Amino acid sequence: MPDQYHHGVRVIEINEGTRTIRTISTAIIGFVAIAADADPDFFPLNRPVLVTDIYKAIAKAGTQGTLLKVLNAIEANTKPIMVIVRVAEGSTPAVTTANVVGTVLPNGQKTGLKALLSAQSQLGVKPRILGAPYLDNLAVANELISIAQKLRAFAYFYADGAENKEAAVAYRNNFGAREAMVVWPHFTNIVSLTQVANGTPAQLVSPANAATTELLTWQELGIEDLTLTANGTAYTVAGWEFSEVTSLADVAQQLESAINTVIGSSAVTLTYADGSFTLTTTLIGTAASLAVANDSTVLGGMLGFWGLTNQGTGSATTETIAVEQEVSSVAYALGLRAKIDQDVGWHKTLSNVPVNGVMGISKDVFWDLQDPNTDAGYMNAHEVTTLINQKGFRFWGSRTCSADPLFAFENYTRTAHILADTIADGHFWMVDKPMHPSLIKDAIAGINAKIRSMKGTYIIDGSCWFVADDNNKELLKDGKCYIDYDYTPVPPLEQPTFRQRITDRYLVDFAKSINGQ
Repeated sequence: MPDQYHHGVRVIEINEGTRTIRTISTAIIGFVAIAADADPDFFPLNRPVLVTDIYKAIAKAGTQGTLLKVLNAIEANTKPIMVIVRVAEGSTPAVTTANVVGTVLPNGQKTGLKALLSAQSQLGVKPRILGAPYLDNLAVANELISIAQKLRAFAYFYADGAENKEAAVAYRNNFGAREAMVVWPHFTNIVSLTQVANGTPAQLVSPANAATTELLTWQELGIEDLTLTANGTAYTVAGWEFSEVTSLADVAQQLESAINTVIGSSAVTLTYADGSFTLTTTLIGTAASLAVANDSTVLGGMLGFWGLTNQGTGSATTETIAVEQEVSSVAYALGLRAKIDQDVGWHKTLSNVPVNGVMGISKDVFWDLQDPNTDAGYMNAHEVTTLINQKGFRFWGSRTCSADPLFAFENYTRTAHILADTIADGHFWMVDKPMHPSLIKDAIAGINAKIRSMKGTYIIDGSCWFVADDNNKELLKDGKCYIDYDYTPVPPLEQPTFRQRITDRYLVDFAKSINGQ
């Protein structure tokens, strides 16, 4: 209180009483994607981008890589707020993984998944639903868990490499975190329309003994470039090495992807068979052409293409074909999780909710509602969430990878996270205020009021209280205070059991019913 002399009236405003506590936003998706042809201004590399209009993001996403596919899967189910980090596709899968995992640069900038940690300070939002669809191998999954724990978020990832239910369960055993859910298998869907030209392509075929066919030579090759002319335009595919390839077909596949990335289309194919590489391209409506100059670049010589040229006949017609392919079940999990948060609440698990925008399941999964001895039952018993088709395609399974049974269910973990952040954020105003008993009473009253508002919907019940014995004078003197609260999360009804009995007691009055008595 001011202590200077004043000859008059003072009014001291005392702001005491219960504060309203707002629940934090939960339906915010954060993911990492690759897209070489995305708009670099809208999606700069290794920067978290806040997306509030998914349709604008789709328009800027390009067609290559994973970004557009993930956005389409999310849009099929909801239109959430998202934080997206675009990373570069590497020259090898290992480089791509490193880009997705991310690092901290000397200037302090975080890249890859680590860039999601900067979202709250840069964008004012914290992603709560995390994934890296199509890119989520074991290294990425481990990083997703680490980021989820820092953000008090939840991560969804695929059982990478699993070809059957046993392999999916073995993959799940790599993890023990409550912030993670393993999903297997993928969905299928019509994801693209492929234009097929009916003309003669331009084609280069390396002559006999012209190409380098020793795999070790490719593996030991340093970083090299490839220069070629395709359809009248010169291109350079720069900075490639092949230390991790396991076959010459892998060499061809990696270079094909790189060439198409540089060209900005999928018009070029590169294959290897019987000692020769074959490079092919076709244009719609005009003649295609290919050429590799003599003594151009090392890769051109190793492919056996030096000095080769070819002209196609072109084509004036196309055929449109619907292509059914695997699509990441994790991408759909992200969208559905956000939709459930918006429509029902974070206390409802991902399981047994229809998924929009899919046509099938990529692997055979046997499921029966009453029989535990099924493929789905086996995976659920080992904490793998699977897919079923029963009145629509659905995720089936609510369990996390938690080693602690207290957080066995997805919604148990999310309830713990959301309550913790809601209570903490709701008391930012309290920090550094004078610690009178009234301040602590106001906080306790506010928490109990918030718990009452959540009771019967988001939690079973809970309460908040002050323990005098835990708050001794030394603790209080040091500016610290313990306020306790507890809660009971809403269990998902995983196994309703109906007890059926056969009886004759309803025949006792049979005659009376006939005679009208």
